[in-house]
Amino acid sequence: MQQYRLYVFVFIFFAFAGCKKAEPVATQHFTELNIPMLFSDTPPMDLYLNGRLADSTFNIGASFNNIIIPRGARVEIALKKAHTEEVLQDTSIIASEAVASLMFAYNETLGFNKFVSGSDFIRPASDSTAFMIFNNYEHFGNGLIDVVFYEDKNGDWMGTSEEEIGVLRNIPFGKLSEKISFPKSRDLDIFMLVLDPATNSNADYETVNQAYGLGKNYFSYVMRDIFPPATYGPPFGIINVIRVDAFPFDMQVDDGSGNPVNKTFNLYTAGYFFKY
Repeated sequence: MQQYRLYVFVFIFFAFAGCKKAEPVATQHFTELNIPMLFSDTPPMDLYLNGRLADSTFNIGASFNNIIIPRGARVEIALKKAHTEEVLQDTSIIASEAVASLMFAYNETLGFNKFVSGSDFIRPASDSTAFMIFNNYEHFGNGLIDVVFYEDKNGDWMGTSEEEIGVLRNIPFGKLSEKISFPKSRDLDIFMLVLDPATNSNADYETVNQAYGLGKNYFSYVMRDIFPPATYGPPFGIINVIRVDAFPFDMQVDDGSGNPVNKTFNLYTAGYFFKY
């Protein structure tokens, strides 16, 4: 009996000796990854994580939701058209929060194929309208443009500093600007000018305006003229994306010696690109 008790005592001693007081148990944390699609006509996609197929969408415009990835580790993300090997876009993230989101914009017609900031595409309230500018005008030296918005308070459509209500600066060529929002009271008489950030002007536009007896900051595009007549202005509660394109304009000018010569001025045109 004493020998049996000794064995029990030795077992209990070593059992307690193998435990450390307050030793934490290692826990793996995970992140929920979501990849919403900006455009409703996005084709079905395959999602690859670290080179392996993780999920597929089977419907047009469908998003990737509730994809579980390890938190704190670098994860390589690649998107392909469904059942193809062509990588449309890839990136990598190190998730540090419980949820991570990457919005993907893909539309061949509009020329979109990139990840975009989801915060830029949060729609404004129903009593406001929002604009983004897509820069397709490359006639300034570095391809950047500024777009200045004015409210026509005086009815003359002449941009003055008192009428300026917002500006989107340094929009790269081929890129989408940040978002700018305006309240509903400014729905009919907002207009915009496109300027060279390096000079804060548009020499070609000013020259043509002055040749026709107009001020250098005479309006370019009133927002109500860009949108369908039935709306008479931009819709509210959504983001209106305006595309700025080049518009070559031929005009005769004095060559400095009194002789008229034909010269092409690089003006711009603006149109409704898409809405979200």
